[in-house]
Amino acid sequence: MRAPLAVWLLAVAVPAAAASEDAAARQRALITALVDLAEVDFRAGRLDQALRVLDGGRALVTPAEAHPVDLARLELQRAKSAYYQASLAGAPYDAAIGALRAALERARAVGQPALVADAQDLLGLALYARDFGESAHDEARVLFSSALQARRGAGDRRGESESLFHLGLTFENCKEPTAQDLQRAREYYEQALMLALAGGFQIEASYAQRHLAGQLQEQGDLDGALRGFEESLRLREASAYGIYVPPALLAVGDVWKAKGDLARAREFYARALAEAERLGAARFRDSARAALAELGNGERQRP
Repeated sequence: MRAPLAVWLLAVAVPAAAASEDAAARQRALITALVDLAEVDFRAGRLDQALRVLDGGRALVTPAEAHPVDLARLELQRAKSAYYQASLAGAPYDAAIGALRAALERARAVGQPALVADAQDLLGLALYARDFGESAHDEARVLFSSALQARRGAGDRRGESESLFHLGLTFENCKEPTAQDLQRAREYYEQALMLALAGGFQIEASYAQRHLAGQLQEQGDLDGALRGFEESLRLREASAYGIYVPPALLAVGDVWKAKGDLARAREFYARALAEAERLGAARFRDSARAALAELGNGERQRP
């Protein structure tokens, strides 16, 4: 019921609060509230609800009165929510990529560099996810590089950290990565982590920590990997970033399994399954179920 309630509040409260302002200002207040509400739902992993808020709220927007930049922000937020909805569901990315391409074109048309950079980074991420391990990620890398340059020039340290991390992904998870590719990925992750920690950006730090820990795991440093994965999980939980808590739990469980502690592995896999089911995240739910099954019938336990 939250989405209809939120839309009702927006319909009543925003115009009342902005009664002394002009029509464009009222529309900006409405769109800002819609984007902010949807972002809260996104971070919590409630993608269906985020889309309901945006779609219900769009009926209250008057395009003729709204500023083109605000309309572009609204379109990008919806495209972002649709991409992550597909990601959690393990669904095809084609529709989300189309929506993100359209959002990027709108951002370019309104001449808002920060919005263009956000759209480029999101489109690059969707393309990377679609082609994971199957290509050189050339288009995604160009988009991430352009976003990085714009964010760095604007002094957007959070965005800079995000784009650095995404560039690292294109090297780590390209088709047949070389030792040099993995080294470049690590360098990008280290730069991203440094910026994120300096700026207090917990979500961005959690991503870099996770992938640096993954590289330690590949090198056989299970203790170092465990510390990194546990820190990534802590950062996600501390920042209420519920959308990607399940894979963080799975990663910790994988290290405990590699260390031979199947009981601890089962504990984290079960928590991941519970979180994935709560979110309706089919991709992570299936991974957690498979991980529990691999422990053997004697070790399987549903939460």
